[in-house]
Amino acid sequence: MPLDEAQLTHRIAGRLRIKLLSRRRDAAYFSDLSRRLAQCDGVTDVHASPLTGSVLIRHTTTVDAIATYADRHGLFSLRLPRVSSEESAPARAHAMTRREPARITRRKAGESNDDRERAQARRLSATLAGLGTLQTVRGQIMAPAVTLFWYAYDAWRSRPRARTDSPAPMPPVPPAAGDDGGRDRR
Repeated sequence: MPLDEAQLTHRIAGRLRIKLLSRRRDAAYFSDLSRRLAQCDGVTDVHASPLTGSVLIRHTTTVDAIATYADRHGLFSLRLPRVSSEESAPARAHAMTRREPARITRRKAGESNDDRERAQARRLSATLAGLGTLQTVRGQIMAPAVTLFWYAYDAWRSRPRARTDSPAPMPPVPPAAGDDGGRDRR
């Protein structure tokens, strides 16, 4: 009898989620599967959800070791996704920033952190205002546009202010025509 085919839906270090769609809503199967899979060396916890056909496996071993154990003990056949030889765009961007970190954090001569933060806040508020305008043109006024305009205003308002050692003196205000400069008339 062929084994049920499991699909790998999520994997991070120490955690694995698989789906057995052919066994959804089979509570007895998932109870037995949890018990038997917990006996695998390196598996620390198994949580199965019969309603969704999902099994969360916490482990200290490899996915291949779990797949081999499941296949040997007649639990399921784990189909691992094929890995593309071509890097995805986010992976390429991440690799680029790891290779050239100085390019990302490089400053202009004499530029302070406050100057950089002000420039970033200006760029962010301008970008958000532009996106708000785009949503308004598209007719999406209430939710997306108003929200983007609010975020733009908030970014602009919370930007760091230029600091000076002493406030600039206020220029004198010339008296208005016909004003005697505040002297009492007698």
